[in-house]
Amino acid sequence: MEEKFEPGTLVQLKSGGPIMTVERFDKSLDKYCCEWFSNGKRNSEMFKGTSIQKFKPSVGIL
Repeated sequence: MEEKFEPGTLVQLKSGGPIMTVERFDKSLDKYCCEWFSNGKRNSEMFKGTSIQKFKPSVGIL
């Protein structure tokens, strides 16, 4: 079963990459809008729920 993410949840692509914040879920696209910052620039992209997972910090982070 696909995990559901609430707005504000910290997520990361299952393949790795930056820590992102879930902004919203778009029902018409069946995708999550996620935002992150890179080099001081805000980025956003839509992702299927199957491609992201809740961020799990390593010991000593956050």
